[in-house]
Amino acid sequence: MGPRRRRQELAVKETVADHMANYEDVLMNRCEPTMSESGTVEECVAQIREEERSRLSELGLAWVVDADLKLTGYVQAVDLLLSPEGTLIADIAKAPAIIVRMSEPLDDAMQQLRESGSSVAPVVDDSGELVASLAPSEVIAAMEQEATEDVAKMALAGEQGDTYFSAKIENVVNARAKWLLSLLMFQSLSSVVLDHFSALLSANLTLALFLTMITGTSGNAGNQSSAVVIRGIATGDILSKKDAFRVLRRELRVALPLMLVLSAASFARVLLTNASGRSLVLGIRTAAAITIAMAATVFSAIAIGAGAPLLLDSIGIDPANCASPTLATFVDLLGVILLCTIGTALLGGSAVKGMAAF
Repeated sequence: MGPRRRRQELAVKETVADHMANYEDVLMNRCEPTMSESGTVEECVAQIREEERSRLSELGLAWVVDADLKLTGYVQAVDLLLSPEGTLIADIAKAPAIIVRMSEPLDDAMQQLRESGSSVAPVVDDSGELVASLAPSEVIAAMEQEATEDVAKMALAGEQGDTYFSAKIENVVNARAKWLLSLLMFQSLSSVVLDHFSALLSANLTLALFLTMITGTSGNAGNQSSAVVIRGIATGDILSKKDAFRVLRRELRVALPLMLVLSAASFARVLLTNASGRSLVLGIRTAAAITIAMAATVFSAIAIGAGAPLLLDSIGIDPANCASPTLATFVDLLGVILLCTIGTALLGGSAVKGMAAF
């Protein structure tokens, strides 16, 4: 069974047992040795030499079991070589950082591996008896497939387990269309807001000209925040329930200087656009409205970009579902509402004519 076939099948496997069955041929050939905790170093070394098919695992270790064959720890090859004669295995055995059960979901096992920093884990049955292990090659394959699914979710392109070329066109179309249609309907709400403020925008055309600048810049800022938080959750660097406050505080500290820099640039850009305008006062008020809207939308986008993945993960939903397209669509609508609201407050909704555009 080739690597491509394994990656395809991995997507439909739900438990560690399913995954291990997929690698049955690999497990039979690896046959990692198990050592009794009551044995000595000499006995264990002799066992490894005598068992023709037995060899140390990919990381150079052997698993340690008790009299009932239940896992108690592991020993490394260097420990066997350097320990004095007569040393009991129980005295040099180390407790594994993580123990995976056959019945648990593979995704949960991968998450535990990331959080523990381990690259290999023993697999036991419900009674605690050692069955096999998740070795680096299997872990890498599983993590590769999981990363592929996360990318598909972040692009709102479904979460097909197939490779790019093996996926059926109709499945790809269905997966993408349902999201695109949903976002289309949600984003169409912007037209309702724009229609409500049509008098304001007609009288102050510059507001409409810089609307896309506000929504585009804020969407990019929010996507940056969302991407780093989702990545942190995926690698185990961020624990949503434990680190939520720390993450939000950190991202808001980032948001403040970014908000100031982008707002200052927006103010200068709007003034340059209206440099030849008939009314300097009106030009400054318009620039102020756009600047404040930029600041508010950027700050909100970064806060939402950081908070949404944490919220979804804390309630058991994959945080990748709130990535780029969804966040950008929401920020677009938010930017329209903020610009029109702030513009009305600062410009009074007055139909001032003759304002210079480009």
